[in-house]
Amino acid sequence: MIVAEALGDEELERRGMAKGKVAPARGLEVAMYRMWLDGTEFISGRQLMDYDP
Repeated sequence: MIVAEALGDEELERRGMAKGKVAPARGLEVAMYRMWLDGTEFISGRQLMDYDP
């Protein structure tokens, strides 16, 4: 999520508030799409704490 926030901050400085708000959502959209394509399973923070491979 830090990457998405960084994208938003960078976009905010360059292009203004409206596009700066949308940039993190766009970054998250790309990450979720790539996970969907390669079948990566999402593991939340709580699940990760209990995860034992």
